[in-house]
Amino acid sequence: MKYFSLFTFLLSLFVAPAQFKSTDKLISLLDNQQFIIDHNHKANFRIESKAAVQLIRKGKSTSGKLLKALENPDKTIMAHLVLSQIYFKKVSFAGPKIVIGETQDIFKYYLGEENGVGLIISEVKLHGKHKIYVEPKDIETIQNYWKTKITNTK
Repeated sequence: MKYFSLFTFLLSLFVAPAQFKSTDKLISLLDNQQFIIDHNHKANFRIESKAAVQLIRKGKSTSGKLLKALENPDKTIMAHLVLSQIYFKKVSFAGPKIVIGETQDIFKYYLGEENGVGLIISEVKLHGKHKIYVEPKDIETIQNYWKTKITNTK
């Protein structure tokens, strides 16, 4: 029995599920490229991130570190999506609104609380591939929103 307990304990150390990963480690795995806009269906997206799912499960305790992650332009979309799932349980996604440019068109999408504040995601098509990004002014807007939301929810 003693050996079985020791074996079980050692096994648990090696087979620890992702939910026991630290919040910092999970956030380090977030990347905006995990947010995929479905161009075959209007206003639809999917995420390809187990780390995002684990952060959502961890809940509001991750808010401060996710707020910091919003500052990283490579993580802004995913950090905002995780915060939205934690606080609103569902997320609205709308678009695109097309901004006609001199050299290329920019597609604008909304991701956030229905009838509330959200993140504007910009997308361009370069060499046949879609590239998403968030403009600095939109990052600042969503950071200010989440700072207020998190502070007022505590």
